[in-house]
Amino acid sequence: MLWGQFSDFQVTFHSIYLLLSHLKIKYIITNSKTTLNTYRDFIPSNILSMKKHRFTKLHAACILAVCGILILVVCGWYAENFYSQFEEVFITVTSPLQGTDTTAVQNGFRACFVPVFSLSALFVAAAVLYSRLKIADRVSRRFSAKGKNFNAKRFFDNTFLCIGIALLAAGLVYADSIFHATDYIFLKAQTTSIFEEQYVDPDSVDITPTGEKRNLIYLYIESMETTYASIEAGGKQEHNYIPHLTQLAVEETNFSENGLLGGFHSTAGSSWTSGALFSSTAGIPYYTRLKQADGEFASDITTLYDVLDKNGYSQYYLCGSDAYFGGRSDYYKSHGDMTIYDLSTARSEGYVAEDYRVWWGIEDAKLYEIAKDKISAAAAENEPFSFTVLTVDTHFPKGYLCQLCSDEYENPSANVIKCADCQAAEFISWCREQDFYEDTTIVVAGDHPRMDKVFPAEMTAYERTTYLTFVNSAVKQDKAVMRTYTQLDIFPTTLAAMGYEIEGDRLALGTNLFSDVPTLAESMGFEALNAETGKHSRFILNFT
Repeated sequence: MLWGQFSDFQVTFHSIYLLLSHLKIKYIITNSKTTLNTYRDFIPSNILSMKKHRFTKLHAACILAVCGILILVVCGWYAENFYSQFEEVFITVTSPLQGTDTTAVQNGFRACFVPVFSLSALFVAAAVLYSRLKIADRVSRRFSAKGKNFNAKRFFDNTFLCIGIALLAAGLVYADSIFHATDYIFLKAQTTSIFEEQYVDPDSVDITPTGEKRNLIYLYIESMETTYASIEAGGKQEHNYIPHLTQLAVEETNFSENGLLGGFHSTAGSSWTSGALFSSTAGIPYYTRLKQADGEFASDITTLYDVLDKNGYSQYYLCGSDAYFGGRSDYYKSHGDMTIYDLSTARSEGYVAEDYRVWWGIEDAKLYEIAKDKISAAAAENEPFSFTVLTVDTHFPKGYLCQLCSDEYENPSANVIKCADCQAAEFISWCREQDFYEDTTIVVAGDHPRMDKVFPAEMTAYERTTYLTFVNSAVKQDKAVMRTYTQLDIFPTTLAAMGYEIEGDRLALGTNLFSDVPTLAESMGFEALNAETGKHSRFILNFT
């Protein structure tokens, strides 16, 4: 029934065919005997003969309108649910996606399918009825009967085309207001000199351990913001959803702008997981040009792991997802000869079944148990080690409610965050009970601000800082140190917390926060620093 109504118009098949023809690949449809013979029995005869039809303004109007509606609806849903902007989205879709969780995509499809289909169907149905009922011919005849000359077909065809163009233009403008793509392109069209002026090559300065080499445990907690804490503690919530991490910051070393719970700001190139992992250990933002052939990433840049490798450390990275996602394994394999544990190794080593997968792979409850085993094994080698762990339960959207999570709060995300807080605290407590703890510095950090709007409430990017505390630091502080800083400063500060002396207290674009040397965010202002790190850099080209 429906096929018969649309058979003369054939918007989708006809339009796609003609577009392919204009791209000089018409022969795929018209000349490929194999293709036609294979599918001839399944394709209506009018489709096979559609090369007789012309590509009209009405076809173009329908294509433009459907594209515009799709962009408007999808961007509206995205703006309602996510904070991420163009850079994060662009880097994510152009990086390895193996192992990614598809929950967000499924949610988007469910939310957008009905409105996109309904609105598109209305427009196409109007175009089909206009064509089949020959409305333009009827209107023209009426004007002719009155002795007037009026080209109704041109008028109506142009009206449909203008509506299609308007919908697509509105979609593109709206998308740009959400993702700020033109701002991104405008920045990339400019060249920064910040590297030439401010970059300190770690190989050009002395980095010296002051005593026995200390181990490093680097715990990244996915999307762990300081905003999850109560207002009284320095966060933005009515209730404190991270009481253990808040207390840990009070007991240990935490850098703050207000004397309460403090955290770091994310610059351009640092606001998604892979970019954050790189920036916090390399002291420079993530640039796509740093990705090299043969699975290497920024191999000529000296990072935290390269410094530790030169000092004889055994190094490990553990995550519960596929380490290949976002190019993480490329980065870690290119620096420090790291041993990588992920979902596949957990399966092969019997920690989970071969077909086991929840959320992104392994929930944090199992991940921490694996971490304890691997860290214990590393400590038994009697040589210094660094062990990096990346959790995932607090990833957007909403997070993963595991068997340890309670239903204390109505908001599921709040329960996931509270559960992550408890699990991190239990892991730190376990570390404190181990023999290796006395000679170990633990960095507990979020990777970047949360990307969805489920939690926390709407606020500016500057208000949303990411959690960072140094546990059992070799450098002691009596109270929260008043500093404004970014991920770029974590690289030299981590080494200082491990007892290393750094000549000049600066590495890459970062500053040792234990020193009196101002950070670039303090000397330049965060907005200026953020703008500079978002620009094109000739300096980076030398590393590619």
